[in-house]
Amino acid sequence: RIWLGSSILFGIGGACVVLFLNPIFFNLLDIFDSNLLFYISIICLTVLFIDLAISCNIIKRLKLSANTLKKDYTEEVSKMVKAVLKEKSRSFNRLIKAFPDVTFLFKNKKN
Repeated sequence: RIWLGSSILFGIGGACVVLFLNPIFFNLLDIFDSNLLFYISIICLTVLFIDLAISCNIIKRLKLSANTLKKDYTEEVSKMVKAVLKEKSRSFNRLIKAFPDVTFLFKNKKN
């Protein structure tokens, strides 16, 4: 269910941001040279794509690691997968810290 009051408050808040904070933000951007802003945006996009590639690689390896364990949906499986991931790479630790209550679902492939 959606409460109409929260939608109205969200709309009013969005209008306030556009009316009051948007001009302040654009005034701050006018201080900087457009070439500098272009290079900063290129650097941010590069960091974004590198992070996306690394995260996709981690998720892919995580899925492969989870598929190697053929057990039921129990806490024991989650603990085993976490142990395997901790041994494999530090980058998996980032995901485990971000999602401490992760559970792994195993799909049976139909031939």
